Amino acid sequence: MPALSPLAGLTVLADASGLTSLLPFVIVFVIFYVLVFRPSSKERKKREEQVKNVKKHDRVITNAGIHGVVVGLDPDAVTLRVDEKNNVRIRFSRAAIWQVNPDGAAPAAAEAESEPQGTASR
Repeated sequence: MPALSPLAGLTVLADASGLTSLLPFVIVFVIFYVLVFRPSSKERKKREEQVKNVKKHDRVITNAGIHGVVVGLDPDAVTLRVDEKNNVRIRFSRAAIWQVNPDGAAPAAAEAESEPQGTASR
C-alpha cells in the first residue's frame, strides 16, 4: 500500500481556489462587455449604415458639429450646403458625417436648441 502524503489533497484545493479567484474578474468582464462594448458596436454599425445610404437633400451633422444639407455625393466624399443665402458649400469625407436626418427632417433636439433661451413658446 503506497503511503499518501498529507499534502496531496492541498494541490487539488489550490487549483480550485485559483479558478474561483478568477471568477470575479470573468464576471466583471462579461458585465462590462454587455453594458459597454455591445451597445457601442450596435450604434457604430447603425451609423455606418446611415452614412453608406446617405443621399441628396438629407440633413447631416458632421463630427465638427457643422449642420448642412447634402448637395453632392462621391464614393468617398459628400458636398454639404451650409448656408442658404450665400450658397456656401463644403466638401467632407463620408467618415466625417456623424448623424443623418433623411429627407431634411430636423431632429427634435436641434429644433429645441435653435430656440433662444427665455423665449419658449407659451
